[in-house]
Amino acid sequence: MLGILRLRYPIRVYVQLCITYCPFYRHISKNAFIKSTPRFFHRSWSWPLRLSCCQASSSVVQPAHTHGDGRRGTGSFHFGFGWPYADSGLFFPRYTFENRLTAYGGVGGIPQYLQYLSQEDNLLAGLGRSYFRPTGHLFEEPSSLLKQELREPATYNSIIAAIASGASRMNEIAARTGEDGKKCAKYLKTMLDLHILKRETPIGAKGGRSSLYSISDNTLRFWYRFVAESISNIQAGMGDIVMARQVLPAISDYMGRVFEDVCMQYMMRRNKSLSLPIMFDEIGRWWGNHPALKRQEEIDFIARTGDSAIFGERKWRTDPMGPDALDSLITASWALPGYRDRHYMVFSKSGFTWSLIDEAERLGNVELVTLEQPFDV
Repeated sequence: MLGILRLRYPIRVYVQLCITYCPFYRHISKNAFIKSTPRFFHRSWSWPLRLSCCQASSSVVQPAHTHGDGRRGTGSFHFGFGWPYADSGLFFPRYTFENRLTAYGGVGGIPQYLQYLSQEDNLLAGLGRSYFRPTGHLFEEPSSLLKQELREPATYNSIIAAIASGASRMNEIAARTGEDGKKCAKYLKTMLDLHILKRETPIGAKGGRSSLYSISDNTLRFWYRFVAESISNIQAGMGDIVMARQVLPAISDYMGRVFEDVCMQYMMRRNKSLSLPIMFDEIGRWWGNHPALKRQEEIDFIARTGDSAIFGERKWRTDPMGPDALDSLITASWALPGYRDRHYMVFSKSGFTWSLIDEAERLGNVELVTLEQPFDV
């Protein structure tokens, strides 16, 4: 099925081609019409073009079967894909930059989900109608997807819920779910393959002993953080109360990790435009022991190449960032003394104090990034 969706905005016009394909999807790359479609639209109208290929549910494409670890389907269905934060923000031209990123944190970059939110006048109304109403489009969507794609959805559900509540290491997840370690590892691998979860190790680390697991899909992340434990209350018509008492007080903490992902996306966009002090080869989080201070440190991201690196810090807070945050970042960066060419970038939702601005100018190797700048690249 081939459908064309035109999205009009004051700044850009996008043409979105959505192709839903069947078991013969492997032939798409050989199909002359599909291969020539982007070229045709570009030459005829000079419109920016997005081509999305979406496989139908694996339980529809092929009969359900298991792979020995409880997984159902072909293994080619994936979560966690969508538009990046900047393109997702085009759905909300009247929103503030903060609300654009919060919308991205709520539903990720899935165009249909973004469309649900954009139908309301403000972000809270969009989230409320989509997640916190029994008839909302996203009230049961995540759990329904898991039931369609996986056998033993209850087990997977408990693992995802454990991760959403803060368990990030293998032993913590196994302890909270009551699953045997080896069996838990199989379930985790299945969800890694489906991009429901992602596994991170400190950038530059060897081996996987320090690996941390997190939910990669923002829709799942938001649903398991705020909706899953309140289903009964939402069904009882208390969705507005749930939002007021449980979501709004915690949304800032939730958005911290989303903002970290956005900052790394921004860094990759800057790297592509060659507008950074270095052209890095890899980027990722780092955590570990500071040998000189004999304490654990964490750095939101390091972008590095050879002996050059950019160390990054982000804050999603209501107060402007002060010089203490930069001092802490510089101190933490010296847990990794092997870099001779050092640069620092700090991101803040609420701007910076004058003392931090003066300190950054004095040092000369510090860049301060406000909330508006990621949308300018």
